[in-house]
This record gives sequence, structure tokens and C-alpha cells, in this order.
Amino acid sequence: MKLILAIIVCSALHGECSAPIKKKGTYNDWYSCMQSGYQEARKVSQSFGYKRVNDEQIYVKFYCVEAKNTI
Repeated sequence: MKLILAIIVCSALHGECSAPIKKKGTYNDWYSCMQSGYQEARKVSQSFGYKRVNDEQIYVKFYCVEAKNTI
């Protein structure tokens, strides 16, 4: 089974979330996908910076889903 990682960025302050952003590439197992998700969530959070994350109460969530139409 191949898995795809999807990242969602939310603001607790505004009560809104972005549409899921599917990352390129696939993963062969759940563990690898989840580990990548934690790394990507940290990168996204850091890219917003300390002030914006605090001001807008930004948080990142992610999930792994079975890839469709992969060989």
C-alpha cells in the first residue's frame, strides 16, 4: 500500500483551516508517512514564525491516506 501525506494549516483565533495540501511523493508504510508529517508540520510552523503563530494561533495538522492510482 502506498500512502500520501496531506498537511492542513489552521488558525484557532479565526476558526479556519486551509484545504489539505497533498505533498509530492508516496510512502511505503504508515510510520514513514507519520514521521514525515511531524517534520513537515514543524517546517510549516517555523515558516510562519514565532510572532505570526502566536498572533493568529496557528497550528498544523496532517494525515496519511492511501494513494489512489499508483503503480
